[in-house]
Amino acid sequence: MHTDTRNQVIALSGLFQATQLVKQLAWEGHAELDALEQSLRSVFIRDAQDASEVYPSGQGFGLRVLRGQLGGDPQSRDVEVTRYSASLLQLERKLARRGDMRNKIGERITAAAGLLSEHPVTHAAVVAQLAAGYQDTISTLSPRVMVNGEHSYLVNEEVAAQIRALLLAGIRAAILWRQCGGSRWRLLFGRSSLMHATDKIIHSQLQ
Repeated sequence: MHTDTRNQVIALSGLFQATQLVKQLAWEGHAELDALEQSLRSVFIRDAQDASEVYPSGQGFGLRVLRGQLGGDPQSRDVEVTRYSASLLQLERKLARRGDMRNKIGERITAAAGLLSEHPVTHAAVVAQLAAGYQDTISTLSPRVMVNGEHSYLVNEEVAAQIRALLLAGIRAAILWRQCGGSRWRLLFGRSSLMHATDKIIHSQLQ
C-alpha cells in the first residue's frame, strides 16, 4: 500500500464520509444515497494496492467533509463527526489485535457479498449482514461509539442497521488510513499537509 499523503487523504475522507453519514441518519433518518453506496461498497474491497481502489468514485462528499474538519476555526468543526471518527480510529487499533473478531467480520462480509449478485449494496439484506458484523464484534469493544440523534430514527431497525453498517465502513477506512501510514501524530502535526492534499484532490475532480 502506498503511504503518500494523497492516499492518506483518500482513506481519511472515507472515514469522515462514513461518520458524517451516520450523523445524517441519526438526526434526519436518511443519508445521501451516492455517498452511502460508496461507503458500503468499500467494505467489500479488501486487497487494494492503492486507496483509490477502495474509493473509485472520487469521494467528493467525504473530501468536502474532511476539508471542513481540517480547516478553519476549531470551534466550527463538527464535534459529533470528530468524536465518531476518533472512536473508530481507537477501535481499529484494538481490532488489529483480535484475529477472532476479524475472522467473524470476514464471514459476515462474505455472506453479504453473496447477496450482491441479486441485490444492490444498499439493500436491507446486505446492510443487515454488515450491521451484524459490526454489532457482534466491534460494538463489544471499548470505547463504544455512542450515536446521538432523534429517538424515533435510532430505534428504527432499518436506520439502526444502516448506522452500524456505516460504522463498519468507518473501520474499513481506519484500517486503510493505518495501511497508508496514517497515525494519531500525523493527524495532530500534519494537518496542514493533509489539508493541502485535500484541496488538490478536490480541485482535480472539478476540472
